[in-house]
Amino acid sequence: MSSLTQTVCFRRFSNSATSLCVSDDEDCPACEEALHSLETIDDDIDELDILFVKIKDPRYARKYGVKNLPSLTYFRKRFPAIYHGTFFK
Repeated sequence: MSSLTQTVCFRRFSNSATSLCVSDDEDCPACEEALHSLETIDDDIDELDILFVKIKDPRYARKYGVKNLPSLTYFRKRFPAIYHGTFFK
């Protein structure tokens, strides 16, 4: 999972059929725990040819409707769908 700026992220989303974007904040313990959970499936996501990135800019996350952190957004052909479930068991 790579951390990208808004501009680079948009370019990659434009070139990828499917993408997962994790929005988080450095001062968020729940975000760190969610990232740790998601990194366990990072290799599986790569095998499916899904771009998996991390965004730390809350303005970019809000642009796509993210209101709470951590957040997972699935993009299919640049159209977002926010995951509203939990990251934890």
